[in-house]
Amino acid sequence: MDNKLDNELTLVNDIEKELTDINGLLFINSGVLVSNESYHITNFVKDIKTIGIKLYKVSIKLYKFSKAIRDFAVNKIVSEKKIHENFNMLAGAVGDIHMTRAYVEDVPTFQEQRARFLGLMRVVDYIEKSASMSVNSMPTGDTYIENIVRLSNGVLTISKPDEGSTFKNLTWKAPNLVEYDLKGSPWANVRNLDQIKNISIKCKYDMVDKLQLAANKIAKRCDEARDEYSNSLGGYDDQNNTGEYDRIQYEMAALYSLSYSIEKAIQQTMSEGLRKEVNTFTNKYLVRLKKYEYR
Repeated sequence: MDNKLDNELTLVNDIEKELTDINGLLFINSGVLVSNESYHITNFVKDIKTIGIKLYKVSIKLYKFSKAIRDFAVNKIVSEKKIHENFNMLAGAVGDIHMTRAYVEDVPTFQEQRARFLGLMRVVDYIEKSASMSVNSMPTGDTYIENIVRLSNGVLTISKPDEGSTFKNLTWKAPNLVEYDLKGSPWANVRNLDQIKNISIKCKYDMVDKLQLAANKIAKRCDEARDEYSNSLGGYDDQNNTGEYDRIQYEMAALYSLSYSIEKAIQQTMSEGLRKEVNTFTNKYLVRLKKYEYR
């Protein structure tokens, strides 16, 4: 398992570094900079071919990454049985309260926990829609990841890119943990417990299924574009066609960057968002909620 994880992390780092390098070369080769007389056309052609080789290698790694994402989506988090058991224990504990007040500590409020689950559902809907967006309409760079963080209602935060990469990461952020009277809170209402239990199960199953479908969709787009562009590039291998060659490679690089950004968002929303949130809530906070004290 550790070796598999190490391999996937190495693959991610390689893709990010190569896409960062490709986008940097494309920027250097942009019309404005290439018009500079100090940048000779032979260098331009050489860089174009270098970019083509890099794009080909990235396409292969993107396929492997797409497969890893789909396999990752199939793996399950805490069982539905465990969720039902812990909620039943909490409902039983609440029903046994025989004093006016029963205090719990180091737990999120009902309102915040509900908002966090709903935020993750909004994130998944956003990612699913982005998998069908055109390259031109897709938010680029930091905007995409910032939108995800904003929609998550505090579950996700942004961490810095890895060394040699411009792709930032999504990281799970714990809720505010406070102390309050359980008996006087929304947790004491059975209907509220049923509602948030259903939401947590929806995050466990339905949202992961949606992300898997989004991963399949963007992987298919990437595969189809690679085949189309490979055929198109066959006629643009000399200095007279550098402009068209460059245009096609810009499109390829943009699509690959888009594909990778979405698939990385899918992976980290599952691992840092849905899985950590459902696991932590079920195994830690539900357990703490039933351990009240009379004061």
